[in-house]
Amino acid sequence: MLLYRRSKITLIVGVIVFIATVMAYLFIPTERLGEDNVAFFFILIAEIYFFAGIAKIENTQKKQSSLFRVVSFTLLTFYLIAAVVLNTTIPSLFDKSSLALILTNIGLLAVVSLCLYVFVHMRKRVREQYRLTKVVTERLNELIHRVDLLREAYHREEYFVQLAELKAAISNCDFTKDSDVDAIIDTKINELSKSFALNKEHSVIDGEIDEIMQLIKQRG
Repeated sequence: MLLYRRSKITLIVGVIVFIATVMAYLFIPTERLGEDNVAFFFILIAEIYFFAGIAKIENTQKKQSSLFRVVSFTLLTFYLIAAVVLNTTIPSLFDKSSLALILTNIGLLAVVSLCLYVFVHMRKRVREQYRLTKVVTERLNELIHRVDLLREAYHREEYFVQLAELKAAISNCDFTKDSDVDAIIDTKINELSKSFALNKEHSVIDGEIDEIMQLIKQRG
């Protein structure tokens, strides 16, 4: 509710600033040329872009990191200031060329929009990778825990070294990569556990451990 109110206040302030800008432009007596109208239009665009962007950030603040808010706010503020400076102090440099002023403003807006898009896209990829790594880490840690349980539950000293190597192999897997092989390894560890419980022959257990090691190497 608080975030909604803050974004609503931001929009209200934006509307007030927008109206004040329009009123100032219309009622301040001065001679205006074609590029002045173009400059005024792009200042309004910058104000809308800025306040709408800030309202969006505030409305989704709980879902966004501090870095995202800071970078987004910085880019929006830069665009607003650059647009105002460009359209209030520099139009005379365009030598009455409205087209040059239009293209410059469009270029500025495109650059800022592209920066925001790239940043948001990269941030999404980082978040997705973080979530994937977390899931894979939990899954592999569970496999490591189950190998430890095999050592502790059955006290088969002749397999301590092999199980330690198995644990080390899983620990050295790529925790940032998801793999369908994990489910196969999980099944094979279940089978190995049953073999320990049934006290099967060494050759059977050795074969199962070797098979799991091969799967781990395949997974990487």
